Amino acid sequence: MNKNSNKFALDKSSLELFLAAQSTKYKKIAYFSSIEYDFDNIKKKLLAINPQLNVLEFPSFDCFFFSNLSPTNKNKSDRLNCLHNLVFSDLSDKIIISSLEAIVTNTINIETVKKFQLVIGNNNSASYDKILNFLVEGGYERVDFVHNKGEFAIRGEIMDIFSPIHKHPIRILFDFEKIEKLNLFSTEDQLSKSTIDNYYLSLASEFQFNSENIASFRSSFRQLKLKDKDDYYKSISEKIVLPGSEQFFPILNKRFYSFLEYLNGYKIVLDSNFEKDFNQ
Repeated sequence: MNKNSNKFALDKSSLELFLAAQSTKYKKIAYFSSIEYDFDNIKKKLLAINPQLNVLEFPSFDCFFFSNLSPTNKNKSDRLNCLHNLVFSDLSDKIIISSLEAIVTNTINIETVKKFQLVIGNNNSASYDKILNFLVEGGYERVDFVHNKGEFAIRGEIMDIFSPIHKHPIRILFDFEKIEKLNLFSTEDQLSKSTIDNYYLSLASEFQFNSENIASFRSSFRQLKLKDKDDYYKSISEKIVLPGSEQFFPILNKRFYSFLEYLNGYKIVLDSNFEKDFNQ
C-alpha cells in the first residue's frame, strides 16, 4: 500500500480477510478485480468472516452487446440492486465487489436511479394506479406468474411484484384502490408466506425502453448501419421489447455514467494486475 495514495494493490490470496479488515477501518470499500472472479463465493466468504458486513456485487454484463442476447436476470438484478443501495442506503461496513470491465462498460445516470423508488405500505398513498404506473415506467415485465426479479402479474384485485432489491416477491391484495394486505410469497409454489408492512420498488433494471431512450436508439442505429437487426429496430421503435433487445444498451441512452461516480466516499481497492490490464 502507498501511504500517500487512496489506492491499494492486492492479489487474490487472503482477499476476503484483507477486505473485511479494511472495511472495519474505512467503513466503505470498493474492490475492483482485473478478472471476473466468482463474486458470489467471495461474498459468502466475507459474510463468514463478518456476518455484519453489507456486501454488494456489481458484475460486468454477462453477454456481448449486439449479439442478439440479453444479460441474465440475476446479472441485471445484482447490478441494479448495487446501484440502488449506493444511492439510498447509508449503511457502513459496506463492501462493493466489481471488475475492470464493469467500469469500462458504464451505467445509467444517478438521477435516474434516484427518481425511481416507491414505498408500498398499508398506511401510505400508493394506490393501485400509482403502483401500476410505476411498474410500467420502471421497466417491469408483465407476466402470468411471477418467477423472476423485475416481473409483475395482475389477477383481479391481486398484484404480484418482484422488486430487484428484495429477496422475495410481494403479493398485494387491494380493496378497490386501497391496499388491504401485503404478503411475501414463494416463486416455487406461488403460495403466500409472511405478512409485511412495507416493500420497496426500484427500477426493474438499467435497460429502460422509454420514449427518450428509444429516440436515442433509433438515431444511433441508423448512424451505425447495423445489419441483420431490422426486426429489433422495428419492434423497439413500436415499444415492443423482444427477447434480446437489451443487446442495444450501448445506444439506448444519450449519455452514460461511470460506476465510479456512485462511489463518493469509498476507499478503492485494486488487485495487483489492475493497472497493467487497464493500460492494455
